[in-house]
Amino acid sequence: ISYSVGTSPNLQLTNSSLRAAIASLSDGQTPLVHSDQGFQYQHLSWRSLIINSGATQSMSRKANCFDNAVIENFFGHLKEEVFH
Repeated sequence: ISYSVGTSPNLQLTNSSLRAAIASLSDGQTPLVHSDQGFQYQHLSWRSLIINSGATQSMSRKANCFDNAVIENFFGHLKEEVFH
């Protein structure tokens, strides 16, 4: 739905991507927003954006990589191919 690219996973990066995703929703859509437990996904600004859009927040369980296996695999390849 949306993405942001930056050198650091900070609040500005994550919140701008979430705002763009929310803006692309049609009326009545209430998506599930899944993330890991990074500080930016627990921050009040992130949680407020989700709540105000009518979406539902979902987080991976602590120390359980299987919750995010598909996206972790994708980002592993992206980092290897683009940054290394």
